[in-house]
Amino acid sequence: FDEAHSIEEIASSILGFSLSRGDLAEIVDSFHAEGGRGLFSASGDKKFKKRAAALSREIKTEADRFFESLRGLMPAEKSHARLTEPPAGATPLMSRVSEFLDITAEIGKDIGEDHPMYLEYAVLRGRIAAYAEHLTSFVFQEKEHFVYWLEKETGAILGELYLKGQPIDVSDIINREVIDGYDSSIFVSATLSVNGDFSYLVNRLGIENYRAVSIPSSFDFERQVVVYAAEDVADPSHELYHRQASERAARIIRDLDGNCLMLFTSYRSLREVRELLTDLIDHPIYSQDTMSAALAFDRYVEDDRAVLMGTHTFWQGIDLPGDLLRGCLLYTSPSPRDS
Repeated sequence: FDEAHSIEEIASSILGFSLSRGDLAEIVDSFHAEGGRGLFSASGDKKFKKRAAALSREIKTEADRFFESLRGLMPAEKSHARLTEPPAGATPLMSRVSEFLDITAEIGKDIGEDHPMYLEYAVLRGRIAAYAEHLTSFVFQEKEHFVYWLEKETGAILGELYLKGQPIDVSDIINREVIDGYDSSIFVSATLSVNGDFSYLVNRLGIENYRAVSIPSSFDFERQVVVYAAEDVADPSHELYHRQASERAARIIRDLDGNCLMLFTSYRSLREVRELLTDLIDHPIYSQDTMSAALAFDRYVEDDRAVLMGTHTFWQGIDLPGDLLRGCLLYTSPSPRDS
């Protein structure tokens, strides 16, 4: 397993869930859209279609009510809030979701495996079933060793609200599904140990029998690296941060004559800095917000004196040997989940 330091986070994310009003509306609209479109149109029963249309409208109305009631639990200055008690007012939405799940089973009788809509139906039926299961889990907080919280999308006046849940401890699952399933497993990463000690990782993953080796880097950091911390730049939450950070970056890029990698923890910061930087330097900019990560990387490598800007993907797993990388500029943001 390469980049094995992220296994616990990835497992928690996969085993957890994230629900939004928008996700539910998308599923509902796929079954019934205005104008008679959607999967429910496969039925020839007019009474069924009328009942399905009414339920589709009701479920979105109840979703609006429930999600807006939860918005009042969010502190104004924060993007997330932990829930330690079941939220009130969820019964009407849960009932509508359950009814909707039943009615999607009815239309399944008209959409057989040979029907051109069958694949779409199977996927959407699975999505609404999962939504119902996770909504129940969130409302009753019924899963042991799970943490539940609300998270608000930033960068918008209101922002989408998400209901989230994740397991706190995935060690039993990783042991059962990964460690015990193979004669041996190899975990590789540059950040598995702390001062040569692997105990934190093995305890979090529940690994009992292991051998560990820490191989020093061949890179001479003391001779080949200069670290600069811009202490005169505003806090990332301040409105002047992106402009000041862009000006410092432009100075560094000009001094190094390009071949710089800029890493961000949010797409919003990436977009704002890129827009400002375009007017400050004459170097080609390849950014993850204007093209795919793979295309941006390829164009950067092929070009000369360029700047590569990215988030998430570029924080790990890319190789820029020799003169391909003269400077690496790291940016932070007030919230790593800022979008």
